Amino acid sequence: MDEMQVRMTEKAINYMKENFEEDLTTEELARYVGYSPFHFTRVFKSVTGVTPRHFLSALRIEAGKHKIINSSSSGFEIHAERRFQKHGYIQHTIQKNSWTFTERLPR
Repeated sequence: MDEMQVRMTEKAINYMKENFEEDLTTEELARYVGYSPFHFTRVFKSVTGVTPRHFLSALRIEAGKHKIINSSSSGFEIHAERRFQKHGYIQHTIQKNSWTFTERLPR
């Protein structure tokens, strides 16, 4: 993995962190970093170990976990705010995974 691929991935991750509440697509992320969607997905996964969609879901889950812990919002309200397609997905995923994809990134 070369330095340019790592920098591109970091740029995409920063964009995701700033915009995770939007309806981001792989095509939009690829365009943002100047890659084709196929190449972007391949490089992103080689750097992080997960696809951009999974990484974005992990960011949303982490934000949802934080909100559950620090607010009185219901799981349903948080689910709607974080743009999960299936009701109950956030609760199921939080219970299933005690770690996040972001913890697995190379330092």
